[in-house]
Amino acid sequence: NTKSYDGELHQIWSNDEDAVHFKISINGKGLKDIVQTFQYLYEVKLISNYDLGSGQISGEDDFEIEIIPPNDNAVKVCVIDSGIQENHKLIEPAIDSANSRSYVDGDASTADYVRQSGHGTKVAGAVLYPKSIPKTGQIQLEHFVQNARILNADNKLPSNKFEPKLMEEIVSDYSDTRIFNLSVAANFSYLGTHMPAWAAAIDKLIHENDILFVISAGNLYTSSNWNRSLGIKEHIEAGRNYPDYLGRTGSKIANPGVSYFALTVGSIAKEDFEDDDYKSLAGKYLISPFSRTGLGMWNCIKPDVVEFGGDFAKNKLSTELITNEVISPELVNSTLYGASATGKDDCGTSFSAPKVSHIAAKLQAEHPNESAQMYRALIVQSARLPEHCFHNPTFNDFTHYGYGIPDVNRALNNSKSRITFIQSGRIKPKMADIYRVEIPNELRGEGKEFRILVEITLAFTAKTRMTRKKSHSYLSNWLEWKTSNYNERFSSFRNRTIEYLETDREDGETEEVDETAEVIKWVIRENSAWAANGINRNNSTVQKSWAVIEPHQFAEEFSLAVIGHTGWDKN
Repeated sequence: NTKSYDGELHQIWSNDEDAVHFKISINGKGLKDIVQTFQYLYEVKLISNYDLGSGQISGEDDFEIEIIPPNDNAVKVCVIDSGIQENHKLIEPAIDSANSRSYVDGDASTADYVRQSGHGTKVAGAVLYPKSIPKTGQIQLEHFVQNARILNADNKLPSNKFEPKLMEEIVSDYSDTRIFNLSVAANFSYLGTHMPAWAAAIDKLIHENDILFVISAGNLYTSSNWNRSLGIKEHIEAGRNYPDYLGRTGSKIANPGVSYFALTVGSIAKEDFEDDDYKSLAGKYLISPFSRTGLGMWNCIKPDVVEFGGDFAKNKLSTELITNEVISPELVNSTLYGASATGKDDCGTSFSAPKVSHIAAKLQAEHPNESAQMYRALIVQSARLPEHCFHNPTFNDFTHYGYGIPDVNRALNNSKSRITFIQSGRIKPKMADIYRVEIPNELRGEGKEFRILVEITLAFTAKTRMTRKKSHSYLSNWLEWKTSNYNERFSSFRNRTIEYLETDREDGETEEVDETAEVIKWVIRENSAWAANGINRNNSTVQKSWAVIEPHQFAEEFSLAVIGHTGWDKN
C-alpha cells in the first residue's frame, strides 16, 4: 500500500540466481511492516553516502608540453566517477568524447563538479599519468579515457539510481570496453555476512562479460565523530596511534571494494617527510594512514594490491594533519572552480586505483586476445610486498598491502633473470589441469651460488549466489592450485593429484598433509594452520604465493596442478 507508506519504487535488480533487490523510498511505518511481516526478506540496508576526499588548490599551470593523442586503436578505460573536465589540456587528447555519458537524470553535463579541484578529473589524469606529469617535451598518451558520470552536482548518487542496476547499464553502454575504474566507495566499512548487492553485481558482470573492474578500497576521514567511521584525528586523540587504528572494524574495506572478482586497490606512502613542525604519519612504503584494510569477505585477501596514494604529515605538538608536495601524488586538477592545472596536495585510494588501471590497459594492449582474468593475474603476479615484510609477512601485512605493489615491467616483460609462463582455460569440478616445467641443468643441482624465487598466481571467476555466507558456497565452482614437492618427479605428483581428486575433499582446511622437509613451504598456504601468517590462499579468487627454492631442491621438472571443486552447483 504505497499510498499510506509514502512509498516509491526506484529500481529493481536481480542476480538471476537467488536474489531480487529493490531500491525504494518509504516511511518508517512501511519499513517496519516489511521487516516484520515479509518472510522472504533477508537483507535491508539504508542508502550509503560516498567518500571522495577533497582537493585543494596548488600546483602549476605553466606547461611547455606537446601532447599527442593515443593511437586510433588504443585501449579504452572507462572512468565511473563524478565526471571529468574533458577540455583540460592534459586530458583532452585522450577523451573518447563520443562516448561521454551522464547517468544523472535531468543533467546531461559530464563535467566534474567536485570542489575545489575535482575528483573524476584527477582519476582520469592518474590513468594517463600514473607516475608524474611531464612539464616539457613531447608525450604520446597510451590510452583513451571514457567518462561515465554517476554523481550529481552534490557529489551524491541520485536517489532514484540503484548501484547494481547502474553498473549493468554502464557495462551495457560501454560494451566494447574491458577495463572499468571505480574510485567511488561507501564512507564506512562493509561488515555484512552476505556479499552486498553492488559488489555482487560487479562480480556477475565480470564473470559474464570478461571484463575487469579496478576499485578503490575506500578512505578513512581525516576527522569524523561518526562512531561507524571515526576519523584519524579522533583515533589518535583516543590513544589509538598509527597504524593500530587500521586494524579496527571501522577501518575495513568499503563496499563495493569487497567484490570477490574485482581488483581492489589500497594506498601506500612513497616518501618520508620531516621538518621542524611536521612528520609523515606513515613513511616510505608503509600503508597510508587513510587506506582501508582487509581482510575481505570470508577472509579473502583484500586489498588485492596497493599503489602510491599519498600520506599525511602530523603536527608534532597536536593532531593537525596536512598534505604537501613531498608526500602527495601529482594529480591533474579540474580548473572549474579556479584550481591550478595540477596539484600535489590531495591523497586517497581513489588515486591508487587508476594507476593499476593503467597497467591493466597496457596488458590489454599487449595481449588483446587474453581474458580479463589474465590481466588480473599478471597484475597480482607482478606485485611484491615492500622489502621490510617480503620475506616473512605477517597477517597484518596482508591486511595492509594485499599481495603488494604491482610493477608494470614485471607484468609486461620477461628479463634475463625472470620468466613468466601464462595459461588460460576452463576447468570442471573434480578435474585438474596438470602442467610440467622442465628445469634446465643450469638452474638445479649442488654447488650453485644462487636461489630461485618461484611465484604462482591463479585468477578465476564463477557464477555466484548472494544468499550464501561462505567463500566456496558463494561460488558455483572454485579452483585451487597445488605443486610438486622438493625433488618430486612428475609421475609421483600426477598420482598424488589423482588420489586427491578421488578423495572428493571440498575444503582445503581439512586436508591432511605430510609436513616433512619435502613439502615446499609456500608463504601463503592452502590451509591457514600451515603458515605462521594464518592466511588461507583458497579463500580468494586470485590466489598467489611464492617460495625461495635452492637449486639442489629441484627435480628435472617442476609440476603444477589447477584443481576444480564444486561450490553450490553440484552439477
